[in-house]
Amino acid sequence: MGGLGTPSELPLLEREAALAAVAAAVEATRRAEYSVLFLLGEAGLGKTSLIARAGSEAAGLSVGWAEGVAAETALPFGLLSQALPPLSELEAVTGLGSAEARASLYHRCSRSLKDLCQKSPFLLLIDDLHWADQDSLELLSFLLRRLRGGALGVVATLRPWPPEAADLAEQLAAAGQAEIQRLAPLSGLSSAQVVDRAAKRQLAPDELELVLTSCAGNPFLLSQAGSAAGSDNSLAGLKGNPNHALVARFAGLAPDVLRVARAASVAGPRFWPQVVSAMTGASDAEVSSALGVLISAGLACARDNGQVEFAHPLFAQALYDSLAPPERSRLHATALRGLLAVGEDPAKAAVHALGGHLVGDQTAIETLERAGCAALASGAIDGAVKYLAAAVELAGELVTPGLLLELAEAELAAGRLERVEETCLRALDRAADADSRVDALVMLARLAGNRTDYAERKRRDTQAIEAAEGSEKLVGVLAQAVMGESKALGPRAVSAWADRLRGLRAPLPVHLRTEVDLAWGTFAALAGQIEGTEVIRAALGPANLASVMRSALPTAFTLMLRSAFDSRLFVERFEEADELFATAWGISERHGAFMLLTQLAIVRAAGNWWRGRLADAHNVLDELAGIEAAAGLPAAIEQWPVIPAMLAVEEGDVATALSESAKAELRPSAQIPWFRTQLWRIQAELALDDGRTAEAVRLGREMRDFHERLGVLEPCWAPWADTAMVAFLRAGLVGEAQALVEHLDKVTDRLPCRWPRSVAALGRAGLAEARGDLEGAGHHHRQGIDFLDGIDLPLRRARALISYGRFLRRNRQPVLARVALSTAIEESEACGGARFAAQALTELKASGGRRPRKSSSQLSPQERSVTALAVEGASNEEIANRLYISVKTVERHLTSAYSKLGIRSRKELPSRLQAP
Repeated sequence: MGGLGTPSELPLLEREAALAAVAAAVEATRRAEYSVLFLLGEAGLGKTSLIARAGSEAAGLSVGWAEGVAAETALPFGLLSQALPPLSELEAVTGLGSAEARASLYHRCSRSLKDLCQKSPFLLLIDDLHWADQDSLELLSFLLRRLRGGALGVVATLRPWPPEAADLAEQLAAAGQAEIQRLAPLSGLSSAQVVDRAAKRQLAPDELELVLTSCAGNPFLLSQAGSAAGSDNSLAGLKGNPNHALVARFAGLAPDVLRVARAASVAGPRFWPQVVSAMTGASDAEVSSALGVLISAGLACARDNGQVEFAHPLFAQALYDSLAPPERSRLHATALRGLLAVGEDPAKAAVHALGGHLVGDQTAIETLERAGCAALASGAIDGAVKYLAAAVELAGELVTPGLLLELAEAELAAGRLERVEETCLRALDRAADADSRVDALVMLARLAGNRTDYAERKRRDTQAIEAAEGSEKLVGVLAQAVMGESKALGPRAVSAWADRLRGLRAPLPVHLRTEVDLAWGTFAALAGQIEGTEVIRAALGPANLASVMRSALPTAFTLMLRSAFDSRLFVERFEEADELFATAWGISERHGAFMLLTQLAIVRAAGNWWRGRLADAHNVLDELAGIEAAAGLPAAIEQWPVIPAMLAVEEGDVATALSESAKAELRPSAQIPWFRTQLWRIQAELALDDGRTAEAVRLGREMRDFHERLGVLEPCWAPWADTAMVAFLRAGLVGEAQALVEHLDKVTDRLPCRWPRSVAALGRAGLAEARGDLEGAGHHHRQGIDFLDGIDLPLRRARALISYGRFLRRNRQPVLARVALSTAIEESEACGGARFAAQALTELKASGGRRPRKSSSQLSPQERSVTALAVEGASNEEIANRLYISVKTVERHLTSAYSKLGIRSRKELPSRLQAP
């Protein structure tokens, strides 16, 4: 795996504590214990010698070496890729957004490093961590937190400046996850020993005092000052400038050798000889000769790969600082071109585009742009922002809209929303052609969507569509606008766009036709048109699926599958929805699209809530937390606490429902129509439970009017009708209940979903009872229950049974009431719906009944699913994958099932399940 450069030959004076800490870190790693040690100190205090000692003591361990180099800070994850075999072998996944690319790389690197540590203890040695790129520092922080407790040891050296690495060390140390050994300057006595050894003569007291004062206990500076004093008996200029001793080491060299040395200091502490040739205009032979002189003088050394490096980075820094700024800038420009000429990675050349302040230099601008785009594609978002912003700055008034939009993309991925707007507006202002204008407007529309500013999004989408007229971009712009705004502003707001988009479909290739169909289908489905769900279904049918998978990027294809999954839920085709979800999940997981996995998990959790699979919904949320932790993502569920609140309502956990919904009200997601509806629904249901009927009515009207304004006629998208119906009937608002029944009859006339029909039937039952038609009321109650037979909505059926049982009790039919209410209790408890179970029990007691005994052999739906797969021979892991739950959840369901069935092992399942 390579090693670090040759350490200084200086003795490690006054470093006993650091040496002991290094030895302890290595031994802890050998014992397969987690250990992180940072050696913090200024340049020249012996850090490299200490880490070299760690390497020499690591016999028998797997060791990864890395060394930070100032000239390579632009390489995405450049530092860690030297040391971590998993990272160096990972390739970027095409088709992922930049933030997804970062999450994917984080997860894959974490998993690979974990596997590496499980094979044998792994020791990671990093010298000069302060030169790490910001993305490497963030990844290192993530890995150290994720792998804590594993067989991983880390020893890293760093300076206090630049401060980012030192800040990381301080944070980890404060959390008890790392140790910091701070290297102090040498004492006066040890400093004098170093000087005496280097000077090889007895210095006069005033000379010694001057050296000690100027070098401030820095061993390397002391040795160089002592050497200078010993060679020429001169310390002129040393006072106040300890680097004078370093520069003095080059003073006796021939002018051509000194010219090569100065150029090399700009190329970096480690450099290619041919680049220095290009910088100086000297021939390769002349440069080789000059470097030979530097090596002989102990000022430089050759590396195995053909590069040359200064014997100590401070030599390079001292020479670099001695250059006049114009000369420094000129040499950076020649270094930039020299590196590109030898085919070096643009990211390595980018540091010279920065260091040279090459305003208006097209080569520098293009190099920074290429480095930034490469970083963005790999998920190195901080690096992308840094280098694209530098390219924009160098371009000045000549900056192109394309470069500005690349910067905006990086800023959006980094969450710097204010900067995104400023950059996009600048791009829009400079857009000389229609395509650039369209791209800028689309980016502004995306930004508005991220801010949940839907009025602004509509304005920007409108402008983008107008700008795209007559261009190839029109279809994509329309599709994005229709898909996004159908859910944000409702189908009514985009009906004209949707009709136009549909008209453009015919001549398009398959994957673009699919994009059009999904956008139009989403619009139509929300508008309550069955054609929408059927178009979506056909778009991703077997005939198109293979072609779309070949043509579409993984992220885009998975988003298509998500839309199809939603549409299947709308029409209660739950098995088809499960199949689509499995496909989308598999693709996202395979490509490491963790942000997309997060979205899918949220959709899945909401779907499980609706289907009464409350335990599975919680399991999905747990999986979601694991996904985000594995990928270094922010906790999405913190942004959408409405889902835990929805579950808490069904489970009768009022405190959690109130606290989570209160948090949800403060989140930007509260403005998203689906979440807004669910928040109103939660509040209305809690108001009904508290007897605050007027409040429930107000919220029912809010939901009704909100969906009317949006033009959302799909009753199952964000279900609200049952809550509003109960509120209207309880308040005696016959007219509003009747209007809601008529609305549901109208929308379900052309839809196959049965839950809205059940709500309408229960509404007719309540209206019939209000006018004294008890026979009609009973008929409609039974009809409402029948509509829900055979579909996977147990809690909706429990609610219908409770309504029927309450009606029967009020009308002196207690025996029948007890049958309905007992069934409601059993079905509610089977899926964890404590709220409806409690309501049914209250009614049951009022009708003279007793709580039904629990059957020890009665398996919950989740337990039945798990045991059925177990009987087929599936392993726990296979069951988990097929049901999208964790292995621990499978084990919990099996344990519960064994207890209910009175068995002890999986072997007994087949015979016990077949028993009558």
